Amino acid sequence: MLSTQAIQDFKQLYLKKFNITLSDNEAETQFLQFLNFFKLIYKPIPKGEA
Repeated sequence: MLSTQAIQDFKQLYLKKFNITLSDNEAETQFLQFLNFFKLIYKPIPKGEA
């Protein structure tokens, strides 16, 4: 669960970048999906694979 402030901040950033206004529910869903995606791609590369 995200804080109300985090949701509002994300909504403002999304509006500024994409010119689309999200509801609180949509913003929370989009933000959590973004965080999950970031967790998947931001992992250290093992020394043997670098």
